[in-house]
Amino acid sequence: PPPAAELGLCAAKQGRFWRMHDLLFQHQASWAPLKEAGPFFVSLGDSAGLSKKTLLACLQSPETRKAVQSEAEGSQRSGATSTPSFYIEGGLLAGAAPVEAFSQVLDSIYAVKTSKK
Repeated sequence: PPPAAELGLCAAKQGRFWRMHDLLFQHQASWAPLKEAGPFFVSLGDSAGLSKKTLLACLQSPETRKAVQSEAEGSQRSGATSTPSFYIEGGLLAGAAPVEAFSQVLDSIYAVKTSKK
């Protein structure tokens, strides 16, 4: 949901994206059913070691909402219909593909880019 994405973006600005990522998934059962998860998200910010003042300013910034909306619209225009989706050299790999699928795609790109013509 957009509020979780905004929280992740704001955490990234403080160098704590992955910590927040882990906390969001760890506590998803607690926040997902809430009509308004904002206060819960702010408490996660404390757990992630974020500056509350900086976090609140970021979450209230119209630029944060615009950045998340822009990413969502770009993903939709590009054909992404699931999470996760990966863009690799202009192609779309949708879903949680096994590492072998990534290896096959990346090895083939590498072969093309390093082949002598």
